[in-house]
Amino acid sequence: VTGSALRDPDLPGVTLTADGFGIIAGRPDAPAQIEVYTEPQCTHCAHLQDTDGPEMKSLIALGLLTVTYRPVTFLDTEYGYSAKVANAMFLAAAHGTSAPALQAYVATLWGHQNPGGSAPSDGQLAGWAADAAGGSLADVVKLNVFLVDLANFAKVNETMARYFSEPFPARAAVGV
Repeated sequence: VTGSALRDPDLPGVTLTADGFGIIAGRPDAPAQIEVYTEPQCTHCAHLQDTDGPEMKSLIALGLLTVTYRPVTFLDTEYGYSAKVANAMFLAAAHGTSAPALQAYVATLWGHQNPGGSAPSDGQLAGWAADAAGGSLADVVKLNVFLVDLANFAKVNETMARYFSEPFPARAAVGV
């Protein structure tokens, strides 16, 4: 047998809540529905993901559970650790992300928790997201880069060289 397995197209998906402040992982008709208010630096939140994350992922994949994550950032300091991780969660909830992959990403984020320390790098966050989805950064085909100052474009090239190899993914850079 040759080839590779295809992902199940019937896996539950991910959407944003109507208010835009939450991420829904799972089917809308799942018999069990929970909301989890979670702080990226909260050790109790990390414990929940460590002990119950794998079972939550399985139940979500079976369509038996829907989890609405509501990231909060009340433990943040001037370093923005919680905000950065919470924003990464919302980015990972993009169109096409499966609910089990999002749950795996959440578990990974809390598994690498560093309360009061520095936040994960953008490359780490992207790599963990790719791993959780069953891929790698080598699978990236296009990047959208938003820059406040287009003079920083050289840093984009440096960053791409650090995390990607040739042929580099296509990219679009937009000044905002």
